[in-house]
Amino acid sequence: MKYSFFVFALVLCSGCDTDDDGGTTGGAIQSNGTVTDEWSDFCTATFTAPYTVLTFFDEPDFTIQAGHSFLVAYFYDAREEFHLDLLYVTDSGSADLRVTADSIEALPVTMNCAPGEVSSYLGVFATRTFYLDEALTQEACTLESGTYLRDMLGSGANLVSGTLLSNPVYRMTMGSMASLCNDHEITYVKAAQVPMGQSRGTYPPISSFFGPKSDVVDGPDG
Repeated sequence: MKYSFFVFALVLCSGCDTDDDGGTTGGAIQSNGTVTDEWSDFCTATFTAPYTVLTFFDEPDFTIQAGHSFLVAYFYDAREEFHLDLLYVTDSGSADLRVTADSIEALPVTMNCAPGEVSSYLGVFATRTFYLDEALTQEACTLESGTYLRDMLGSGANLVSGTLLSNPVYRMTMGSMASLCNDHEITYVKAAQVPMGQSRGTYPPISSFFGPKSDVVDGPDG
């Protein structure tokens, strides 16, 4: 099987520093990116054998051990191969990890969910203060790590100032999270670098992921 690795906003560096709004994290954090019991009711993928993750340059980066489970962010059939996007969760936030195979059956994982039987959720993976302006002077709200909601409206983020290495500020379309942020649909937030193997990526603190199909909207902090 061809092992593959895909990470959004990848920063290939070691020991990089970036300013962030810092904060506490919830109990669902693992240093090796895996999920704990707090997230186990959502859609997870558990590796059935050791899996070598490659760098952007197709060199070995780190190995995921058999039995390690990760939150499932998305999966889809891209004609000639099946894409499984996972969340690698750390105390700095979550990073994106992609696994590909010829088909869903060929993936080196078992999942507790299946296509067509999931709902999309939004989760906060690092406590952050969100702002109404790009200069980060007018506070909109603070969201705690571990907060989640059904993603009923769609959400998104794009880098609007700074760089991936220095003071990255994202413009956030909050989606359902607006209901927990004083109904502000657009906010700005300073991101942090998330370590994964020998690399670091810069990510906003809110990520989407799959969970059981449900009409329930609010999470425990909603």
